[in-house]
Amino acid sequence: MVTLGLYYPIWFLRRRRGLNEMKTSRRLNSWPFVTAVVFALVRLFLSGATFGLSRVEFTSHSFVGPLVTWGALAVTILMVFQCFLVKHMIEDHIMGDTDSILRRLAESVRLSRVLTLFLGIFYLQYVINQRVVGAEVHSD
Repeated sequence: MVTLGLYYPIWFLRRRRGLNEMKTSRRLNSWPFVTAVVFALVRLFLSGATFGLSRVEFTSHSFVGPLVTWGALAVTILMVFQCFLVKHMIEDHIMGDTDSILRRLAESVRLSRVLTLFLGIFYLQYVINQRVVGAEVHSD
């Protein structure tokens, strides 16, 4: 609420380059996050929270209110999918170029689906700090 819906897409955009440099064939595109930022700004404008500009009144018969609601749901689902994409990217990076026997042993590398779903980028940032950046620091 404080960040007006911009924190998630900006987090992804700021970390996109580093995530795309990890050892994985998956890549993070920018269009989902640009879409989320644009949607958040349009929603902010329509809600009248634009510092004194005219407020668009939503009535129960207006198509704008439900359109914004469905748009918010679509953007939320898009961000959840992106969280799971980053989860898979991190897992691929941690497992690296291991052979099939080590891959089976590396199942402990799997990140939590539940924490990814409910905590999203906060859990992913924790994992990045602990297992990616922390592992690189300890291996040097």
